[in-house]
Amino acid sequence: MAIKIIEVFDPHIYTTITAFYVVLMLTTISINGIVILTFYKVRSILCSPASIPILSLALADFILAVTAMPFGVAANASRSWYFGHSGCKWYAFTHSVVGLPSILHHAVIAVEKCRTILQPLPTPVNKQGIIKITLAVWGICITWGILPLLGWSSYEREGSGAVCSIKWKSTHPADAWYVIFSFVLFVFVPLIVIVASYAAISHELRKMAKKAQKEWGPNAPFTKLRVVARRKSMQTGLMMFISTFCVWIPYAVLSIMAAVGNPKDISLLAFAIAALIAKTSAFINPIICFFWYTAYREKVKKLFGIRSPSGGDKVNSSCISLFWIYIPLISLSLLK
Repeated sequence: MAIKIIEVFDPHIYTTITAFYVVLMLTTISINGIVILTFYKVRSILCSPASIPILSLALADFILAVTAMPFGVAANASRSWYFGHSGCKWYAFTHSVVGLPSILHHAVIAVEKCRTILQPLPTPVNKQGIIKITLAVWGICITWGILPLLGWSSYEREGSGAVCSIKWKSTHPADAWYVIFSFVLFVFVPLIVIVASYAAISHELRKMAKKAQKEWGPNAPFTKLRVVARRKSMQTGLMMFISTFCVWIPYAVLSIMAAVGNPKDISLLAFAIAALIAKTSAFINPIICFFWYTAYREKVKKLFGIRSPSGGDKVNSSCISLFWIYIPLISLSLLK
């Protein structure tokens, strides 16, 4: 039986949110579908340990888009909830379980790349180790997502009132601590690990570049290769940090502010926008982790028979995606 939600926004805002959900769902399915298909067709890329968390994240985001995002589309379009209390729990649980390990996967990838640079002679055990670490990440996140179902905090309607999430508006200490621990453990700590890993990579490549310059000269091919590698590493680390920071920090900050302060002081529209921005990680993840790297892009082009452009300026697709996805969110905030 459909339950009419208490509308807290203008109908045009719900229409905009619905359109955003549709674009988000279709984009997530398309991009992650391409990543999964590439891994399936080109099995050789699975030989790299870093590919394991990339595939893991793509599968999770794809399943989320297929099984949970349609709930958000239907609820915002009709401004009614058709799926009962169990559906609310399912929606919130799946978004939590897939959202929480998002940055943890980025951290695992960063640590693996750091280990590869600092210890350039990998062994087959390392791939098994990455698989175990990835499984451990999922085990921790699933356990954490189950806790609200067992009584530590709970899942309820959030922001627009159309969808569900953790109980961030509660002033009860147990609910507040769950929110704080969630974002400290699954957002802030992984961000620190990402920054530290790419800082270590940059430092090591700088040492290699100086050594190469000293032994072979500044114009030697080996020296230039090291300089290019360091620049690419710094760009990758910076892009991963900025994208993760922009996607998750607004939602994390508002949630923690609500947990330690007065939830009524936080605009529902602001929280709804922050929640939507956080959900964009479902398609930004494969852009940062997969399409950012030339080797993976070339595999995709080969799979679909796409030829590389012969000339012209190359604009990084990650920057474009991060730019255009915020346009409807800015427009949404102006509708209030």
